[in-house]
Amino acid sequence: AGIKSYDSVRITKTKLGGLSKRTLNNFLSPVLCLPRRITSPLSEVVHHKTAGNIFFLIEFIKTLGSPDKNLLTYSLARRQWIWDAESIAMMPISDNVAGILVKKLLCIDKKVLQCL
Repeated sequence: AGIKSYDSVRITKTKLGGLSKRTLNNFLSPVLCLPRRITSPLSEVVHHKTAGNIFFLIEFIKTLGSPDKNLLTYSLARRQWIWDAESIAMMPISDNVAGILVKKLLCIDKKVLQCL
């Protein structure tokens, strides 16, 4: 982290790295209420797709559970979260934040976009 001062305003610049596979799994396990050994395969594929970038990670997980993808769902019969790791691995992911934001904007109603 570097601290610089411009006209009496202190600016702190911090570079954040991506989450490790282990940290990602430690995050997903309690969220899905499953042991880490079970969420590990999901963590592997999600980490591969997002490189641990927390912003991409959150958006990617949201996408997995979206009704049009349905790749992360809760099974009432098994009473646990289930996923299709192979289909998740084949999903495209945007290379940058702008790509994700553009996809979100394209999903907004046209009348709402006109107001923006």
